[in-house]
Amino acid sequence: MFGLTAGVLGIFHWGGSIYINQGLRYIPADIAEVKPNVVTAVPAMLPFLYRGFSAIKPVENVKLMCGGAPADSAWIERFRSLGAVMDVGYGMTECSPVIAVSSELW
Repeated sequence: MFGLTAGVLGIFHWGGSIYINQGLRYIPADIAEVKPNVVTAVPAMLPFLYRGFSAIKPVENVKLMCGGAPADSAWIERFRSLGAVMDVGYGMTECSPVIAVSSELW
């Protein structure tokens, strides 16, 4: 539910486009091709996203929304060092997909 609410509906609300990649191993190549400015992900995807964004210099106006499981705070600093902003959302799927979001994006 978090991916639908924050990813699909949120991106459509802001007038964006959706790109769905073919799998984890394709993420770095997809980032180089598409150059997204908003990415929603679960923590397991963060190493692949980091590898993809590391290849883009400079990383500008990229916002990452992470949810679905707890994310290590070290990832926030790693993405910040690249110039990307990462926020973590918390929710309870059975009650509400997004209860709280860290404030850096907003």
